[in-house]
Amino acid sequence: MGDLRQYSVTFYKVSILLLIVPMAKKSILSFLSSSFSGGELTSFMNLDYSKEQEDQDHTEIGKLDLPVFAGDSPGLNLGAETGVSPQIPIIGIGGAGIRLLNQMVDRVQRYGMTYPTLAVDTDNSDLDKYENISHSFHIPGSDLGSGHQYRVAATRAQDVKAEITSNIEKYITDMKLVYKHEIVFLLLGSGGTGVGAGIEIAKILIEMGKRPVPFLILPSKEEMSRIKFNAAVALYTFNYAPKDRCLNLTTICIDNDEILSKNSKKHYAQVIAASNERIASTLGDIIATTELASHAYSADLNEFLEIFRDIKGVGVMTYLHVNKPTKFIGEIVEKNISSSVSLNADPFTATRAYLYLSSAPGAISAEEYRNLMLRFDNSDIFNKLYETTNHEVEFYAIRGIFTGIDYPERIEQLMQLAEDARVEILNREIESLDQGKGNPKIDRLETDEEIEVKTGQELQNERAEEYAKMRREGGVS
Repeated sequence: MGDLRQYSVTFYKVSILLLIVPMAKKSILSFLSSSFSGGELTSFMNLDYSKEQEDQDHTEIGKLDLPVFAGDSPGLNLGAETGVSPQIPIIGIGGAGIRLLNQMVDRVQRYGMTYPTLAVDTDNSDLDKYENISHSFHIPGSDLGSGHQYRVAATRAQDVKAEITSNIEKYITDMKLVYKHEIVFLLLGSGGTGVGAGIEIAKILIEMGKRPVPFLILPSKEEMSRIKFNAAVALYTFNYAPKDRCLNLTTICIDNDEILSKNSKKHYAQVIAASNERIASTLGDIIATTELASHAYSADLNEFLEIFRDIKGVGVMTYLHVNKPTKFIGEIVEKNISSSVSLNADPFTATRAYLYLSSAPGAISAEEYRNLMLRFDNSDIFNKLYETTNHEVEFYAIRGIFTGIDYPERIEQLMQLAEDARVEILNREIESLDQGKGNPKIDRLETDEEIEVKTGQELQNERAEEYAKMRREGGVS
């Protein structure tokens, strides 16, 4: 298939992949539920549980035991005969990142794919738990992790930079990629290792000529302040720091707080476990669609990777599945878009997107499809048609990633909370020093940790100026 660069496209904002494939049956919901949702609906934020799972409590005093969720997000009827092969290196970092990585591999294996992956952690026990991980590296210093302190993990990663680089190079070589490109996915939570080692690995990849794409799980309100601060540090470094300190990446955000809020009557541990399964399934499904065979010109892997290039800020994933739809596809998307994305944000403001739609043959008319695409203002659209007659039920399935979206309120709140927390810590430590009570903590609060919070309008103005500059220099057309 050759080098991706020969297929480069000068400019487009939204890539749309339209596939027509069958879907597995789901249990029948009530007529009332169907009338509100437009069919038997499963979305990113609304999780499903069996009665047995609802009755189980997997929490212990002082410990959160996350079982592998027994549920199964409705999937796609894709198989090895489609010729799908791994083309995107994926690295899981820290406990949460490695759990997602393992479940993502489990998902794509159902589509006949053997997917090599790399896991990196400071906790050696996490690296021994999962059989789906093909490559791993333990950051030495302790077998028990970083204690939620991102600075500890970052320092340890810096100390073994050469070893990390060597392991990444070997992993990418072992993938035997057909397409030559620069994109590498990073899966991480907001713990010490996920953020600390994640930042350092992102820097290493940039030095290697790669473009890392972090998939970051944002903490819930119940998480400790240190975890919330870690998340803000990651976003600050990846996306919002001043130019001399910002890595200028595209970070795909998943908001655990929103998921917990929409599933508040379920056990906490079960919600988190089910959420991990939904996140991993969404990513696995999207990856599996990027190399499907097509009978005509369509969105391909190159267009999928393009949504992460030269786009700063945050993005979201989307998952929406409807059996026996009773409404048009546009109506269903409009009504359920807020629950189908991984962060409370407006995906229609995205600069670019890869959106995968599938249905039974003939379920989406040309007019419906056109009206849905018109919702993406000022956007170029790429589509793909894949037909099969092997279907059992009418359905719509949507998977996607939106990037370059407007500054979400949730991100602004998280950054402001982190800045307020840092000011409070500094003031408290300064007061202690004024009172003659020396505290070494203040010596560890370096100036490069300061978080400069910008308003959404300021960020939009910056993006508009950068886009105008790109047009003047001939970067887009």
